Amino acid sequence: MDLGSFSCGGSTQMSSNTYRGPSAASEPEMQTMIAWQASRKFSKIVDLHSSGRDVRQNYAACAALPDEIDTMYTGVVSVVAEDMGYVPVRSCCSGGEISYAFSTHGTMSILFEQGRSFQPPYEDTMEELETENLPGIMNFFELPIPVRASRNLTHFLSHTERAGRRAAATALRR
Repeated sequence: MDLGSFSCGGSTQMSSNTYRGPSAASEPEMQTMIAWQASRKFSKIVDLHSSGRDVRQNYAACAALPDEIDTMYTGVVSVVAEDMGYVPVRSCCSGGEISYAFSTHGTMSILFEQGRSFQPPYEDTMEELETENLPGIMNFFELPIPVRASRNLTHFLSHTERAGRRAAATALRR
């Protein structure tokens, strides 16, 4: 998997709320996340967004993963969404942080859309995060990463799993 599926989803119109930029990873936010992921080698990532109440798989239908991996992600997203009372869905587009994390580092990554409005007040966001999202987030980080792959990938994931847990615990304490 690579960011070649960048053209999948998102808008090409600069005035759109879903504008994806002129090319893959062109946004400053995405470049920051790429650098952070490269330096930390996370085993899992939760990407929080506002305006919705769903948990998303990391690839859109227009950039399908192999069946075995897609089935695994569908199960993970369903379990986490149930913990939060949210709806499990497939991502609207590919080529963002969660797609990049999986395609480049093998990072198990999902996205939450939270909030009842676009960019809700901070207080509302934090209340929802603590009362509704935290059980799903904690469950996601406690789920084992299923591995059926080469020895090299298994070795990579076992090392990044420890680093990812430390980073997640640190981020949640802040």
